[in-house]
Amino acid sequence: MTSILQSSVAGNYEKSAAKSADNSTPEYALLGKNASIVAKQVRTTNSATTAFRLMAAAQHILIEHNVLGTKGGKHRTRMCHAVRHKNAEHITLKLSIDEKHSKASLSGVQTCGSFWSCPVCAGRLAVKRGGEVAQALAWAEKEKHIPLMVSMTARHDASMTLKDFKARFKQAWRKFTQNGSWRRLKAKLEIKNSIKVIENTRGEHGWHYHQHGLLFAPKSAVAKLDENDLDNWQAEMRRLWMHCLAAAGLDGIPDIALRVSFHGNVGADYLSKLGLKQDDQTNARWEVSGAQNKKGGRTVWNLLKSASQG
Repeated sequence: MTSILQSSVAGNYEKSAAKSADNSTPEYALLGKNASIVAKQVRTTNSATTAFRLMAAAQHILIEHNVLGTKGGKHRTRMCHAVRHKNAEHITLKLSIDEKHSKASLSGVQTCGSFWSCPVCAGRLAVKRGGEVAQALAWAEKEKHIPLMVSMTARHDASMTLKDFKARFKQAWRKFTQNGSWRRLKAKLEIKNSIKVIENTRGEHGWHYHQHGLLFAPKSAVAKLDENDLDNWQAEMRRLWMHCLAAAGLDGIPDIALRVSFHGNVGADYLSKLGLKQDDQTNARWEVSGAQNKKGGRTVWNLLKSASQG
C-alpha cells in the first residue's frame, strides 16, 4: 500500500545555553544534522504563549531529572529555541504589528522537532501534517475516492508500561499488514493509498495508545457493495485485528478494538487526532491548551501542564 503520509521562551536552561552567542559553545551539536534554521512564525495568542511556557517547563523537567534521548545523549528538547544554530551568525527577533495581530518571528535557533516532548515543535509539525492531510483529501476528491477512517486499539490497564504496550501494538500492526487476508480486504475495495497517525493519552486505566488511519477507496469500488457487504468487510477486518492482537500478547473488545467510519466528516475527525481544530473549510489551528480527549484521556500536554503547576 502506498502511504501518502506516514504519520511531533523563557525558562531554566543549562548554563551553556546562556553562552550560545559565543562560537566556542558546543551545544549546537546536540541536535545533529537533522536540526534546521527556522523562522518560527508565532502569533501572540494565548495558545502560542502557553506552548512556549510549557516548553520551558518540559526543559526544566528534562534537565532536573537528566532525561536522556533515545541514543543515550542529552534529550533534544533541552536546547530547543535556546541555542543558536551552528550555521547561523546570530539569532534574529522580528516584531510586526498590524490592526489585527501582533507577530514575532524568531530565526537562527535550533529546534528539536519532537512531536511528543516539545509543545512548540508539536504545534508546527501538527499544522504541517494537517496541510498534507488536506492535500490528500483534496486528491481523493479529485480522483473520486472516498476516505474511510479506521481506528485501532487494544485493551490496557494501569499496570502496563507505555514502552511494553507500544512494542506489542506495533508487533500486532506488522502482523496485520503482512497478513494475506489484509491484502484481500484491500483488493476488495481497491485500496492503494493510506495515511496514519498515532494518538496517545493517559487515563484511569493507564496509557491509551491507539492508531487512526485513512484508507482511500474509489467510489466506483464502494458503489459495488451494499450495506451488508460493507458490514462483512468491517467484521473481517475486526477478526483479523483481534487475531493479530492475540499473537502479540494483547486483546480487546472487538467492537472497540477496530472501528471503521464511512461518514462524510472523517477528514475533520482525522485532523482532530492531530490536535487540530478547523476554523472553516480551509483553515485549521493547533491549540496545546485545548488538546483534551473528549472521553477524558489526558494528552501529554495536559500532563505537562499539571506537572508545571505542581
